[in-house]
Amino acid sequence: METYDVAIVGAGMAGISAAIYLKRSSLSFTLIERNAPGGKLNVIHRIDNYPGTPSISGIELSLALQKQLSELGGKISYGNIVEAKKAEEGFILRFDNGKEIGCLAIIAASGSSEKKLGVPGEKELFGKGISYCATCDGAFFRNKPVLVYGYKDFAAEDALYLASLCSKVYFLYPQPIEATDAHLEQLKSLPNVELAEGRIERFEGEGHLERVVLSDKRIIEANGAFPLFEQQSGSSFLWPLGVKTNNGFLVTDSNMETNVKNVYACGDIVDKKLRQLVNAASEGALAAVGVIANLKKKKV
Repeated sequence: METYDVAIVGAGMAGISAAIYLKRSSLSFTLIERNAPGGKLNVIHRIDNYPGTPSISGIELSLALQKQLSELGGKISYGNIVEAKKAEEGFILRFDNGKEIGCLAIIAASGSSEKKLGVPGEKELFGKGISYCATCDGAFFRNKPVLVYGYKDFAAEDALYLASLCSKVYFLYPQPIEATDAHLEQLKSLPNVELAEGRIERFEGEGHLERVVLSDKRIIEANGAFPLFEQQSGSSFLWPLGVKTNNGFLVTDSNMETNVKNVYACGDIVDKKLRQLVNAASEGALAAVGVIANLKKKKV
């Protein structure tokens, strides 16, 4: 069984940031990603608020991070971690194919994903008008009406992107909007964006989405719908360790360590108010520095 000092699970902004800091230490580590390196960076159309890189696409920033890591001699391994368990010394991580690796510490950076609404028609029309990624699928709805369902800033960002492609964007919010003032003002200023309060009762269409029925029986005619209501944490692989969570998101201290010794978390997997690239990068660095300090004490 392969063993490492540290296993980083997730190669998005937070995970790569942690890897860059660990690469400058004497600790061995593996950086594991189940999908494409860069995580959510790969589906962000444009980034305007990351210091020093105004108006950069998510893909560009993702590639820059990967290049930086590669130039330091770091690499990304691929696989899906499904379970972490305690070992005699450290932890054992199990992949979905049964393979196992050992490590002394874990940095969980496996992010979050869009939570399904669980309403009628959602499952049946997924991929047939319903999508959870505007940047991935927005082009399929060029010059067509679409609906974005959400209230947080990431939903507002996707609605702005869709407004540049689609004939009409209905921004349906089930509770007060929590977007930045800049994004909210942009949405209100666009002639093809309509803001409306309400909740989705069901999706309808014959073979493809045609309409969205709201709980008050209003009907919105749309060819595309993007339910971007809430996020769910990718922390389930850690639950056997007894990690403390809040709605599935990991609770950490100021050093990004969880209640389980030598299990750290950073990025969107963490229980926090702000989920932005800038604090994901910072948290990755903090987690790495914390791991380095703890393991060096152990090895002395």
